[in-house]
Amino acid sequence: MNHAPHPSHHVEYEVRAGYMSIVADDGATFSAYGAQPRLGERFPAVVLLHDWWGLNTAARLFAVQLAQAGFYVVAPDLFDGKHAVTAREAAVLVEEIARKRRFRRVMESFDVLETNLHATRRTAVVGIGMGGGLAFRAAIQYPHREAAVVALSGFPQTYSGQFRNCPVPVLAIYGGADPLIPRPMIDRLRAELGTAVLHDHHRLTIIDGAGHEFFPDDPTDAERMHGSQALAHAVAYLNHHLRPSQTRTLP
Repeated sequence: MNHAPHPSHHVEYEVRAGYMSIVADDGATFSAYGAQPRLGERFPAVVLLHDWWGLNTAARLFAVQLAQAGFYVVAPDLFDGKHAVTAREAAVLVEEIARKRRFRRVMESFDVLETNLHATRRTAVVGIGMGGGLAFRAAIQYPHREAAVVALSGFPQTYSGQFRNCPVPVLAIYGGADPLIPRPMIDRLRAELGTAVLHDHHRLTIIDGAGHEFFPDDPTDAERMHGSQALAHAVAYLNHHLRPSQTRTLP
């Protein structure tokens, strides 16, 4: 059984949050949701990647929760304001990421954080569902941009065999009752991370009873508890890798 850790960074910050516009290298603009502590000090940064439902209420709330834990969060909108209600609608929106090369928005979000006076140079990528898969991609293809990656319910099969040499610490969080990512797939990822170059830094956590979505828009009490556990694991891991001088060794 995996119990949620108690993050060693206990302060809960007052947060300001809202939509922002990011100017891409080609001069085009796209929307993102930003959340950050109100205090004037500098904070570690997080690029948050939403699930295939879009940058919805649940994703924005997760951004606020990460900011309350002391992170400067930018969540790029990969769907240009569109939200999906059905899996079919979501699949169409996901196809646009590759067709319109919107993964570049992840890199452009890094640029925003790296030049922000209130963000430190230690940045992580956190992804939910579809965003978890994109977080894996960032770790493997663009490892020079982030200090850690957290993927919640991220599909790992696209990158099977590539985690072994991944130079970025990865935390993968899955639900024990996930109907979309079968246990053998999770076990293969666990085995690969266990034999990887950074095996002492990688983590794979299974939250008993949780399904695929840790942050649904209208959670039940059980889903709310599973989401809180996932958040605690994510924050503890981010603290460990983004605030190394302030945190203890992970269990």
